[in-house]
Amino acid sequence: MELFIDILISAAICAVIMCFISIVKLLLFVPIRESQSVRTFSIVEVRGKGAELEQTVKSLDAVKGDGKMKIFIVDCGMDREARHIAEIIVRNKNEIVLCSRDELKNLIAETE
Repeated sequence: MELFIDILISAAICAVIMCFISIVKLLLFVPIRESQSVRTFSIVEVRGKGAELEQTVKSLDAVKGDGKMKIFIVDCGMDREARHIAEIIVRNKNEIVLCSRDELKNLIAETE
């Protein structure tokens, strides 16, 4: 009987800890909000193999929430594999753009 009570207490403590972690996560990762007077851009410069490119863009996309933040993946000398990954990422996302450094300025100006 004591073992059963210990298991119940442990389960209750785990549930409280999980709730606390969920609340902290929500508070730390509040989605970015935009208005007509505020535009938000995120620029990810990629060189070489572009390690963690996919994870970085997914994280930015999650933080963006329902906002209209544009994410620019800038090719600063990425290799073929990184370029292929970037092309897959932007394929179905209008708010994520793959561009060169030269194109970046013009793309930002176009969003005005």
